[in-house]
Amino acid sequence: PLFRSETKAVHSEELKQVKRYWEKELVEKEKAFEAVARDYENRLRILTEMLTEERETMFRMKKSSNELSGKLRALIELQCQQSVELVEELISQETELPDNEKEKEDEREG
Repeated sequence: PLFRSETKAVHSEELKQVKRYWEKELVEKEKAFEAVARDYENRLRILTEMLTEERETMFRMKKSSNELSGKLRALIELQCQQSVELVEELISQETELPDNEKEKEDEREG
């Protein structure tokens, strides 16, 4: 009987050691898992911030591009208008007869 109780005690102690080992392993695995989870959360946060910054940059660039397009369009329209006015002025100068030529023309008609 003494031998059996000693055997049970040894067996019980071995079971306790195995249990402590696996509890320790479980705690280490949980810590490792939490570290990996934190790492992924940080990466996700960084990527989300980067995406937000890229969207804001894209919006600013689009807005800037639209402003530049509007200014460029206005400048082109102004230059075209000035060109038209210049051509009209040149045409009117070419079609106007000098005063002495105008008088000769009037005399011929009259």
